[in-house]
Amino acid sequence: MIDLQFPKLVNAGFRSTTEVCHTDAEKYHRWPEISCSQLKLLSKSPLKYYHRYRAGNSDHTFSPALMYGTLLHAYFELGESQFYKEATRPDGEHLTKSGALSVKGQKWAAELDKGAFVLTPDDEKKLKCQVKRLLELEPVQQILAATVDREFNVRFDWNGHRCRSRVDGATEKFFYDWKTTRVENPLEEFARHAVDLGYHMQSAMYEAARLAMGHERSRMVFIVTSTVFPYECCCVRMPHELIEQGRQKCLQLLDELSSRIEWDFWHRYQTQEISELRVPAYLMKGI
Repeated sequence: MIDLQFPKLVNAGFRSTTEVCHTDAEKYHRWPEISCSQLKLLSKSPLKYYHRYRAGNSDHTFSPALMYGTLLHAYFELGESQFYKEATRPDGEHLTKSGALSVKGQKWAAELDKGAFVLTPDDEKKLKCQVKRLLELEPVQQILAATVDREFNVRFDWNGHRCRSRVDGATEKFFYDWKTTRVENPLEEFARHAVDLGYHMQSAMYEAARLAMGHERSRMVFIVTSTVFPYECCCVRMPHELIEQGRQKCLQLLDELSSRIEWDFWHRYQTQEISELRVPAYLMKGI
């Protein structure tokens, strides 16, 4: 059994514009500061950003994969005994024969309170295997033993922009984040997945948050666990060069967002002129 009790992170000399607190995730997501997830959405689709964060038209749909991703965070935030006390377990009519959520169960889960997390028999079996594998790793044991705080929020200035980050955990030396992935061998295959999901941007922004809190510069650690048998896991950092790319991307997007808000313009810039259609080389063959 694992039950985690951590002290709170001590202020080592925050900037006057920096705030650290332990408000719940729902309140955190209502803050006006810009998060890394918002920047990633802006980079993919300015119009989606507008509808979700400016117009308030949420396009979120229920995702069993996303739901499962919250379980690992909740487990290590609450500790084993409290996690199982707070888990919402679906009854038989909401489950398939294999123990996963049925279509009816997914509709039921989508209507639960935002803070609730669903634990199906299928997910519980998988989660126990992942936790066991994680706790077998010496780096994970060392990180948990050295943890001084977890699930805290930072509001800070970054190059003239107000930003926010929600940190899974921290030691005295670095921040860390729990990540689940469907790749079988995360040590070798996680890189492309991480870049596609903008984790280099997250690493850069969390590094900026740590500096704003008065701590020394350090790269965050990703504790990665595969959701595919045999549930391999690893602890990794982003290369310095990739973090620098993430930093430049974040700052460019923060400037772009300020401009878009000022001019209330949410189309892609390239659509403001007639351009040549981008045709991949493989489509040109045999035409």
